[in-house]
Amino acid sequence: MEVIAKGMSDPLSVIFLEGVAYVVDSGNSRVGYVVLSKSVFLEPNKMKVDDLCKAVERRGIVCSARMKKPMADALKKWIVSQQKAEGMKADELNTLKLNETMSCPVSLTVAGDEVIFVGDAHTHSVHQVALENNGAFLRGQALCTIAIPESLPYSMSVFKSSLIVADASSRGDLWKINLQTQQRELLLANGTSTLQCAHGVATNEEKVYFTD
Repeated sequence: MEVIAKGMSDPLSVIFLEGVAYVVDSGNSRVGYVVLSKSVFLEPNKMKVDDLCKAVERRGIVCSARMKKPMADALKKWIVSQQKAEGMKADELNTLKLNETMSCPVSLTVAGDEVIFVGDAHTHSVHQVALENNGAFLRGQALCTIAIPESLPYSMSVFKSSLIVADASSRGDLWKINLQTQQRELLLANGTSTLQCAHGVATNEEKVYFTD
């Protein structure tokens, strides 16, 4: 067992995607991330000359010559300056800065390559977030928001073309949301003989599993 991050308040959910652990740090009103693989960001010393040239030109980085060492040095310097400006520290939990405010994130799930869902208890909604990697740090771009009135979206899981949401509020239910139309379908209602209060949910290709 290894501790990968400290200093959180109510870390309610964690997922792993492409070398990065994403954590809901609910008490601090943020989604954080810890980079667990060096290959997540640019590694100038391991890059070929052609790749270095493209990376330098794409970012408008000035270097003394189009040779491997000068370009690698210039790119490393750019990475350090970008991470410093972002306030990022490689071995700590960093805030995933988003283009929308999420006051009380409580749940996470992977939606696909470079896309996650974040459940927010304050706005009673689920946000689809695209992850953006500039080679030095990560940010998130909210693509759409799915409102679930008076909900506590405590757990989520993608099931085929839908999102299954465990709503742990007193009025909550187990919801199935069509990701194309955003329409909700009630699977099970809280406070019944089948389900008292939905908390956790997981899926495979055929079934939905939930905790009560």
